Amino acid sequence: MQDRVFLHRTMDKIALVYPRHRWKDSVIIASVECKLGSTANLHQRNMVQFVKQNQFAVRLLKRMKLKAYLIEQVLPGEKSLAAEAPFLQKVDFHDLTGNIACTRKRVVASSHPLKLPTYTGKHITLQNILDCTDEKLKGKPCVVVSSLGTPRQATHPTPTITSNPLHVGPNVTNLKPLTPEQVSNVMGIDGEHVPYFSWPRTTT
Repeated sequence: MQDRVFLHRTMDKIALVYPRHRWKDSVIIASVECKLGSTANLHQRNMVQFVKQNQFAVRLLKRMKLKAYLIEQVLPGEKSLAAEAPFLQKVDFHDLTGNIACTRKRVVASSHPLKLPTYTGKHITLQNILDCTDEKLKGKPCVVVSSLGTPRQATHPTPTITSNPLHVGPNVTNLKPLTPEQVSNVMGIDGEHVPYFSWPRTTT
């Protein structure tokens, strides 16, 4: 009962900015907050709330009677989304495009089956990005270290960037954090378009 009340209240709020008569012809692509279920959020996970918010999101989109919907979530959200959405697929977005330099393994819930192509061309790497954005590191083989302290070569796909910034340098004893623009580039976004963005330095 309470869930139904919240669903209707949420739809009422949505209708204030996006009229209901447009919903049937609309496609919504959503990304539910992942922090509560992410394995990177070691000390503040709340799987009960994480499951609830995932299932609420799917119920909301189904109740809106859209033309189509898609929700992406971290892998621990698989079971909660599968319980509500008619179609579910695991993907690594690095396999779908050449302009993402990081791995991004996700589960995608949708109203319709997805036919996602596999990219077989050459991928951009963090090393490529450094060669274009950092004069001191340009042309030098670099290593990248994740917020969990795991190193790998900058010519390989970097870890997913959703926590503290990756650190990069010629070796593990000489590192510096990526700039916000470089972080954006790694995720396939033109960093020049988000100059206002400030990456958190001390929190995950």
